[in-house]
Amino acid sequence: MMSCADGDACTVDTCVDMFCVHTAITLEATECCNWVPANPTADVDGAGVITDIVDGNPCTEDVCAKATQTCAVAPQCGVADNPALPDGTEFPCDDENQCTYGDKFVCTGGVAGDCIGSDVNLVPCATSDDCLTATGVAFDCVGGFCLCVLQPPLSFEKVDPPADNCYEAGDKIEVDIYMGAAASTIIAAQMSIYWDVTCMEFVSIVPGTVLPYEIMSVPGVDGPGSIFYAVGVDPFLGGGANGNFVVAHMTFNKIGECNECTLSFGGENPYDTFLSDSEGQYVGVMPEESKPILDLDELTLDIPDSVVVNVDCDRVTAIVEWDAPTADSDCGDAVLVCTGTYPNTSPIPLGKVMGGGEFPIGISEFCCTATSNWCLHNAITECWTVEVLEKTTLDIELQLSPIIVGADFTRCIDFELFANCIEEPVDFEAVLNFGGIWEYIGHYTDTVKVPDIGQWYCVTARDQLHTLRSTAFLDCVDGVYKAVFKGDPFWGGNWLIGGNLDGYKKENPNASHNVIDILDFGQFVANYLTVVDPSTDCATAGPHADINGDGVVNALDFSFIMMNFLASSKDACCPDSAAKVYTGRTEVSVRELRQMGMGELSVADLNSDGLVNSADMDAFANGVRAPKTSNRLNSR
Repeated sequence: MMSCADGDACTVDTCVDMFCVHTAITLEATECCNWVPANPTADVDGAGVITDIVDGNPCTEDVCAKATQTCAVAPQCGVADNPALPDGTEFPCDDENQCTYGDKFVCTGGVAGDCIGSDVNLVPCATSDDCLTATGVAFDCVGGFCLCVLQPPLSFEKVDPPADNCYEAGDKIEVDIYMGAAASTIIAAQMSIYWDVTCMEFVSIVPGTVLPYEIMSVPGVDGPGSIFYAVGVDPFLGGGANGNFVVAHMTFNKIGECNECTLSFGGENPYDTFLSDSEGQYVGVMPEESKPILDLDELTLDIPDSVVVNVDCDRVTAIVEWDAPTADSDCGDAVLVCTGTYPNTSPIPLGKVMGGGEFPIGISEFCCTATSNWCLHNAITECWTVEVLEKTTLDIELQLSPIIVGADFTRCIDFELFANCIEEPVDFEAVLNFGGIWEYIGHYTDTVKVPDIGQWYCVTARDQLHTLRSTAFLDCVDGVYKAVFKGDPFWGGNWLIGGNLDGYKKENPNASHNVIDILDFGQFVANYLTVVDPSTDCATAGPHADINGDGVVNALDFSFIMMNFLASSKDACCPDSAAKVYTGRTEVSVRELRQMGMGELSVADLNSDGLVNSADMDAFANGVRAPKTSNRLNSR
């Protein structure tokens, strides 16, 4: 194919209507990082402003540098990069283990390792102050080492919340105060509890079954929306458990709508929240900081479907558009944040993420995250992709010449695509279904994938086993090439003319590849009355003389040869090839057939005069048959 490259790295070079077009490269500022010079008064290298390139990886550095290209790109367009930080770089973290300290992860190869802390129980000490100095957390000092005692968690657990977790005004809110595993038997618990009086109305609190006795209940001790509560076992009966039980059950009425209510433990001495074990010893707890009552709105997120498309016919990209993603919450508004990256991982402008646009070859990836406007910790993330293949779509209408009888059968069609009259055409094959559901008999109307992208202007088509080649000029409509092979050529049409039965013999120069002549008649007689599958694919070997698709080689197929005798293929894509005329043969001797390696066609010498010619065609039309042809029925 002729090249349109002008050697300028700052232009996109394309061929449109056989003319070269050079379009200057422009970039949207959102497609790169927002670089500004360190010295605003001089165009010198300097640190950039990091925008739209943060990759969320703590073990990489988000860098924005001045672009080196000299193209007329958008102002302040910089080059984004995320190089790995040096191996051994450390960052603090939380391994969620209360008996460790100094938790951290270490970067290796730009990847964060596991969050790991040091064991408190291995820290030597003389007093508890040494533990505080070494770990930053106060621990007891026992036997010369700091001691971390397991503290059971204390939390609020909603009981039978609504399906959408969004309480409405007047709804009953029931919450269990639940204690996790403890190292000793717990026989008593006390706690200070707080709630928002503008959101929740207190109704009651009752003890659980493990600590069944209410020792103390002081509502409002620290002001409205608070209660000091203590429970325990019967001192005469004993009891208790090593955690994993409900300490108490609370009931509230919901006030207002679509607001976020929280429960929390707190208070100061003497109202701290703690436990007592069976030895009468103080046991610390890890109380939940707060419990959002409306923490899980029912969120919905609708995103576009992933698609795989071909390149548009008038460009080396594809235009794909969609309805904007949407998010909804049944309790207040939802917040929607969407991002996308091109195949080279550079960011896609938000406008394209939300509605589509023009995309390059490869896979562009998109993701949207929806969060509740009231409860921002609740989120849904879903993703989709747009894959653009290095192929083009050909929308084609193709008709086999009448009279086609068979319905819903397949044929292998060979196509040639021409970009111009200098380069060799691109040749490819496709198996098409003719006369299937919703189609007329002998017609195909659908799309075909062209295996190579390019600026094509003309296409030829033929069935190598049955038809001559025909030609159609291409139109580019909405990114898709369109071609039509329909209608009788006598009236200006270009359907595929049937009767060329030896076009498949590409290796034999003596075959009549591009004309319907006496050799095709010989091929027909040699296969007369054979029963074949009317469908073929691109692996089907010739001959296959069932032209009309009814499954039997009979007189209906002979009519194609008679009607189209000496018709030739059309090579009209290029002007000089139109002058090429295939005259065809009207006669061939039996001896010559044998010399050409086509001795099987001598059976068409119906009058036994040593020649196959129009006299034999007339004889066949008048009922003369080759010897033993009646035995061929059901032979294949």
